[in-house]
Amino acid sequence: SKVPSTTGSAGQVLSVASANHSSTNAELTWTSEYRKVWGSTVDTTSGTDHVLLSSIPADCNRFGVGFVQVSADANTVFGIQLSTAGGYVTSNYYSTEGYQRSDGYSSQDLTENNLALGGHNWDAAYKFTGNMEANRVKNDIWSFTASAWADTGTDYNVWSAGYVDLGGALTAMKAQADDDFDYSQLRAWYEIGGS
Repeated sequence: SKVPSTTGSAGQVLSVASANHSSTNAELTWTSEYRKVWGSTVDTTSGTDHVLLSSIPADCNRFGVGFVQVSADANTVFGIQLSTAGGYVTSNYYSTEGYQRSDGYSSQDLTENNLALGGHNWDAAYKFTGNMEANRVKNDIWSFTASAWADTGTDYNVWSAGYVDLGGALTAMKAQADDDFDYSQLRAWYEIGGS
């Protein structure tokens, strides 16, 4: 195998270029290993914004947020807002959202100021449990999916899928609602590395 003429960065490993896997004289390249990093758990009964990950590295390619019994003081839209070096992005989020109950279902296309979950304004009567996951598709464009169910009624399920063009590298994320949370437990993670 051919060893690269350059020195790799800290944390990188040697790997065979995908085009040369079957070659007996394959060229090796420096790549970053996949590594998952967990954020600290947010367990709170009040507050408007909760920063889940405040320092995300540039080679982040995937992230997720899990939450248990999230509710708010009043009707609100719950979502994850993303930040670049220029600050939190409040536009260019596009999603299709919906909810289902025993009496039917509804869906709608929305433009929100975050990765919004669901087709329903959350309030204290509903405590939702679920997760959200996003993948970097190209440059600063991320696609995401999310789903949750209400602990107060198993017939109430919400979901969403969409994308956002951040216009810059992802640096941080926060859970946010238009009104104070009255209960929430959230945990975030991100994955870095890979080619």
